[in-house]
Amino acid sequence: MTRRLLLAFSLLVTACLFFASCSLGGKRGNKKKLPASIGQPYEVLLEGDTLDIVKTMLTEDVDILPQPEPMCNVISVKRGKVSGSYLLMRTRVVLYIGTERASTDKEKENSDERKTFSIKVSHDENATPQNIIRIHAASVQELRDSLQSRARLLQGAIYDVEQKHLSAAIQQNPEEQKLVKRLFGIDIKIPAQLDASKEAKDFLWLSNNAARGMQNLIFLRVNARYEKKAIDSLLRKNMVGEMDDMYMQLSYPKMLYNNLTQGLWEMKGDAMGGPYRMGRVPLEEDVIYIIAFVYAPEMKKRNLMKQLEAVMTTAKRAAGN
Repeated sequence: MTRRLLLAFSLLVTACLFFASCSLGGKRGNKKKLPASIGQPYEVLLEGDTLDIVKTMLTEDVDILPQPEPMCNVISVKRGKVSGSYLLMRTRVVLYIGTERASTDKEKENSDERKTFSIKVSHDENATPQNIIRIHAASVQELRDSLQSRARLLQGAIYDVEQKHLSAAIQQNPEEQKLVKRLFGIDIKIPAQLDASKEAKDFLWLSNNAARGMQNLIFLRVNARYEKKAIDSLLRKNMVGEMDDMYMQLSYPKMLYNNLTQGLWEMKGDAMGGPYRMGRVPLEEDVIYIIAFVYAPEMKKRNLMKQLEAVMTTAKRAAGN
């Protein structure tokens, strides 16, 4: 009797394990894990743009940089010929003109039979995070005409995915984050490399203090009624050079986007200067200004600035402030 019970119990356990393994195996098969996407910041794989119409738009100069630098670094390939590591690129743009036919099942699924101008964005097809932007136009002329009015739509889609990637990649500095929260009442991701600081009343300067590619964040607390005057005064007092008459000053902005003001900074009485971005976080009576700037003579500055912009997008008013 005991042997029969043991045998029956053994068979029951074996059956349960078998069905459990089948069930788990099914779940793994249904939810295939995608590999991590690849690509340098603002690197775009462009497919099918044989006349370089889209490429010309994506390689326009970035605003407010001392030297010309393209908005994106573009890798151009023939449409339908993408394979291997190219499939894993974080940002891909695919162009269809007129009666061009989709060559793969995925392209057919995303094709636009109307052949009128459209921009469609899909996510995480071959890797994660990934944006694939498909542009459809009835003719080359329609493509040229439509891109003139919708260029910002395409550029904005690329900007959003790249900034989210840079923000997610920040390796944080908990000590400096606590300091910023205590002094200014805001939460923000501070990169680990910004480990040098200068603190004064209503002022904090964080820097990586690098010999090449120096990245910096300045935090200012100012009264909402006298913002520009207070910013100039705090910079004049705290961002000084080798002599008393050398100090940091800002050229005020030409444009505003994503709540970021941009322009050029310089050290009055010195040859130092470069690009800056400035954001603001309103509190009850005061405004916290965040100024991101780089000093990188004879270096490209686009990616250095974009990294700091990504940091600024994480800033928000802390609870209770």
